[in-house]
Amino acid sequence: MLARLYLLMPYTVTVAQGEELPPYEVKDGDYTIRFLQPVTDVAVLSGLRPKNLTLNGKPAVEANVMRIDFHKNSFDRKIDSPIDPPEDVIRRAVEKFHYRLRFVTRAAHARRTEKLKLLRQR
Repeated sequence: MLARLYLLMPYTVTVAQGEELPPYEVKDGDYTIRFLQPVTDVAVLSGLRPKNLTLNGKPAVEANVMRIDFHKNSFDRKIDSPIDPPEDVIRRAVEKFHYRLRFVTRAAHARRTEKLKLLRQR
């Protein structure tokens, strides 16, 4: 089964249009966690943005939403059950994403997602 997390990042990442970054996968207990290419939510981008953004000579966009898939044989979705995946698993996944992004992009100045508020959606 699949549980997908969309999380607004406190920064943007430049991604070439038309290129698919391969997902990165890790295990955390019973969960297989897949980090997908970030996407853009134009409604929340603020400030001045370049009109013609390029990356290695190709058109690019600013991505500001991370996508993380949690895979498990089954999730507990009963109304009174605790959140599944648990909040600590989600927090570790977000931290892994952020750590790898900062390392790969050499962006030590990129702010972490300090206050992660999880809303349970049915």
